[in-house]
Amino acid sequence: MKVVLAGLTAVLIISGCSRTTAFTHFTKLDSMQERAVSTLQTASIFDGIHRKAIMSTIYLNHVDPNIYKLQETFLMALYLRDNKTLKLPNLDETQAMYQLTLNGIAPLEIRIVEKDDPLRRLMPINNDWNYFYTVEFAQSKEDNLTLTLENDQFDSVSLTYQKDDL
Repeated sequence: MKVVLAGLTAVLIISGCSRTTAFTHFTKLDSMQERAVSTLQTASIFDGIHRKAIMSTIYLNHVDPNIYKLQETFLMALYLRDNKTLKLPNLDETQAMYQLTLNGIAPLEIRIVEKDDPLRRLMPINNDWNYFYTVEFAQSKEDNLTLTLENDQFDSVSLTYQKDDL
């Protein structure tokens, strides 16, 4: 009986080690994806115990400084509860509930990232309830970049990046 239990335990341990886990996905990343994952930050706005908004961002200037050097550029996955919207430059702002700023300054451009865009593979978050954007801000002279998402009800969340971490 002891031999059977020992054999079963050994089989379970060996078969458990052979399965694909979340950690195996990180061993298959190229250098650009590794840099993207290393700069990924996430923050949430809560209403009691429920999330109202989830913002996940990657600072693209750290991912590829040769391409992203003229503006401060972020890749963002954004979830807003109850069909709220993000304030987009040059659009009707009467329906916008959330706005995004970098060190208190509004973005120059916010573009929707489509599902087939190669930038999407940099974001390890892939679900149907997030919207994906690239957000460009004017070049900042400050070393600390504070990306803030806030709504008209005075809720806000901030993520801070260091420019000198390149």
